[in-house]
Amino acid sequence: MSNRKRAFLKLFPVITVVLLLTAFTAIYSGVTQSITVDGSNDFLPANLVDLDGGDTEFAPLDIDTVYVTNDANKLYIGFYYDKDGWTNNQLGIVIADTDTAGGTTDAWGHAIAWNNAPHKPDYQAYCNMDNSWQELREWGGSSWDLVYSGTSSLGWVNNTGFEEVGFNLSDLGASAGDTLFIELISTQDGSTKGPLDCMANDDDQLSTTGGTTWDVAQPVELDSMLTYVIVATGDTDPPVVDYFKHKGEAIDDLSADVLEVGFNEPVDETTAENTGNYTLTGTSASIDSARVNSSFPSRVSLYLDSGITPQNSFYQVKVTGVEDLAANTIVDNDTTNVACFFYKGLLFRGRMKMHLRTHSFPTDTFTVEGSLDPLTFAGCDNAFMTDKGDSVYEVLVGFSVLGEGCHTGSPAADTTLEWKFMHQCTEYEPLASNRQHLLSHAEESYDTLDFWWNDEDPTLFTDHQIDVVFSVDMNNFSPGPDSVVAINGSELPLSFAVPSVNEMKDDGVAPDASAGDGIYTLAVRFPAGTFKDVGYKFLYNDVYECQSQGNRDVYLNDAAYDTLGGTMGALEMPLAYYDRCGVIGRDVEVVFKVNLGYYDPDAGDTISLNGTPNNQTPQVINWDIPSINQMRNDGVYPDETAGDDCYAISIVFPDSSDKYVEYKYLFNSVYECTTQANRYFYIDDSYDAAGNPQVLEMDHYNACQPTDDGMEMPANSFTLKQNYPNPFNPSTRISFSVPEAGRAVLRIYNVRGQLVRTLLDRRVEAGEMTVSWNGKDQNGRAVSSGVYFCNLRTSGMKATRKMVLLR
Repeated sequence: MSNRKRAFLKLFPVITVVLLLTAFTAIYSGVTQSITVDGSNDFLPANLVDLDGGDTEFAPLDIDTVYVTNDANKLYIGFYYDKDGWTNNQLGIVIADTDTAGGTTDAWGHAIAWNNAPHKPDYQAYCNMDNSWQELREWGGSSWDLVYSGTSSLGWVNNTGFEEVGFNLSDLGASAGDTLFIELISTQDGSTKGPLDCMANDDDQLSTTGGTTWDVAQPVELDSMLTYVIVATGDTDPPVVDYFKHKGEAIDDLSADVLEVGFNEPVDETTAENTGNYTLTGTSASIDSARVNSSFPSRVSLYLDSGITPQNSFYQVKVTGVEDLAANTIVDNDTTNVACFFYKGLLFRGRMKMHLRTHSFPTDTFTVEGSLDPLTFAGCDNAFMTDKGDSVYEVLVGFSVLGEGCHTGSPAADTTLEWKFMHQCTEYEPLASNRQHLLSHAEESYDTLDFWWNDEDPTLFTDHQIDVVFSVDMNNFSPGPDSVVAINGSELPLSFAVPSVNEMKDDGVAPDASAGDGIYTLAVRFPAGTFKDVGYKFLYNDVYECQSQGNRDVYLNDAAYDTLGGTMGALEMPLAYYDRCGVIGRDVEVVFKVNLGYYDPDAGDTISLNGTPNNQTPQVINWDIPSINQMRNDGVYPDETAGDDCYAISIVFPDSSDKYVEYKYLFNSVYECTTQANRYFYIDDSYDAAGNPQVLEMDHYNACQPTDDGMEMPANSFTLKQNYPNPFNPSTRISFSVPEAGRAVLRIYNVRGQLVRTLLDRRVEAGEMTVSWNGKDQNGRAVSSGVYFCNLRTSGMKATRKMVLLR
């Protein structure tokens, strides 16, 4: 025990220290207190139970200054904590009763165990600090059963610097005089993540002031907890309606004839089961009977004479006359006695053909697993899909989306569902992250979610085999007769294994054009069903080229190519230069042209060109003023016609210059497009060279970035900013602002218009927000260098920005 904790125990003479097996626990009964759970500390000093701060290496892991109290209905826990922008942080609260039985594992699968604890956990609550996903789970004898789950489902207020949560004593099966054992844990997401900070188990936490162990191979055993005795208190507060929703599984048949009202405390059976105490609106159904849940007496089931179905309007309940166990009657104030919900139907349609080509079983089973009731991620517990033929599977699921503002007559409801398909009750889609869908009252009552398994759209895979002829110029490296030049890549028959089995030849045998010219060639046959975007690199004596420049890429366009000798012929890649992935392999001349007709320059005006300095000396372009590249309109090459207000210049970029170049024009040493992004292009060294120039399209002065889709955006309201940094590697930040709350969809597309990644698809609040992209697609694969488009759609408006990834 630390000196700090010993000093704290002296503060309260009513606290005693007892030894339970090997665990120190402080027996504590505080002062009864009702807490406003809002992220601001209003605990009384007498309810301070632990000074835990300052015992980790990093402040964003540190649990600091813990308070515990209770009133007649709730157990309140609060503590100072600030994750300071760190990602994947999670906080856990573990609770055990006096029964020594309980769970020995962690409810979220962390590397934490309780095999040696005198009192094993009966309840575990967790909050994800990044998205406020919260769960309360109860040990059911063989597994951790879900009690509450969802965004802010526990009412836990986080990321304010002070964490606060209140647990219903009825949910914990506790009452005045009962003893509970409590532990707080700070950890991170993952099965190798253990207790980075603990309240009671200081000797076992993985982060101390001297260092941090981030990952462990075996679960860390915890055995200590703080002992808290529920303080007896008189109950003078009437019950409050916490929520209203449909009850039970809504799978395929979405007609629900049982609704559930949740109160903040156990309610009296006689008054709670009086159907006259409930008034329903939004439905013509009547209440046949009402029943208090014997396991959770704060919940009442309402049995209807007919079912309800998804609809655009809200279902609402108003409660009067219901008492709690202390005979306090619910207050009829049209605020705390009113609740509502929006009933949403989702048709999940899975297109499984691509997956079943190589993963089919005699009877294939697909389910939908998700984060919102009635779905769970437990695996195959309810939402089984029906085979509709042609490997298309469907299931219809109904969701209750709890409403806010029900008492004002202007209810609103939205939440985000995370979900995935599962095959054979064992295999989740291997997507890098869960799919997401916004459930909102502002949308239709039914949505259809139509997806290919793992987003394996057949259009992303080849229909037939295709040959690709790769050639690489090795002359700068003078390979000898024993040298080995090879190619590796992301799709079979290529792989990234070393040594490579795909050796290239310079022997004059087709497809190699000429023996001994230093150009090595290989035809690679990709089979039908190959993912069309292939990343690759060349190797020289088992050493990869371009180790800091990312992979090369090729698109298997099976609509235009097939095989050597086939009807359409093989895809022949342009000549590449070894170790020149992001830079050019030879001198390349580039011709720039710009039209200034609108500005009517005269003989005394100077038009010039500046841009990204090439990484060679001397520089042939830079951002200096005055510019080193003055353009001409004199009819002399590269200018075509004198006096037509079209200016031109030719620049030779030397070997090993960066392929990606940003640039802008200047009029009398003043830059164009001061509020717009730079122009850019890629130097093409495959076909162009000195004497065989790359001629760019005619530019128009001061028009660097045309308005997206010809649509004029409202000023200071809807804005999609240019990503930063740009170009980027490996990640970039995308900021946008919207004038009002609503659904926002932010997606990344490639130059072929194919969806690469959905970064955001949910409700956002009015104002500005920033989203990061790590340069990976929906499947977690790093995409290749190139141009991508970021598209934002919300509230009937849209905008697009070009982005450049350089690996």
